[in-house]
Amino acid sequence: MRTISEKSKRAMRIIGLGFFLLISSSGVVYAQSTSVDNLITKFGTYIVDPILLVIFATGFFMFMWGLFQFMVNVSRGEDTSSGKQHMIYGTLGMLIMVSVYGIIAFLDNTFGLNVANPDMNVQSVNAPTINFVGGQ
Repeated sequence: MRTISEKSKRAMRIIGLGFFLLISSSGVVYAQSTSVDNLITKFGTYIVDPILLVIFATGFFMFMWGLFQFMVNVSRGEDTSSGKQHMIYGTLGMLIMVSVYGIIAFLDNTFGLNVANPDMNVQSVNAPTINFVGGQ
């Protein structure tokens, strides 16, 4: 008979708590919304954006930790492969998160969802004109 280690139990508890918070927070967002557009906007604002930000920050810190490991191991003359791997994984994580933001912006602009900033009407913004030829 297999027994579950304490680390596995703790990991399952954390994952379960994460799912519970995700489900309960989406219910709160749904209860406060009056329309589907409002629901989508709040879901993106309160759930998706913080998750993407945390993952991006994790990638950044992974890169910085790898850079630190690499510099320490170079100065000691030891193997630098773990530092290199952490820098590569951190860079890939940040690249993926920037790509996700780009895909979201592309879908937002393509379908006119106004998820990025629902309070701003793009048609009402007028850019000032600048005369580069000279004169007034």
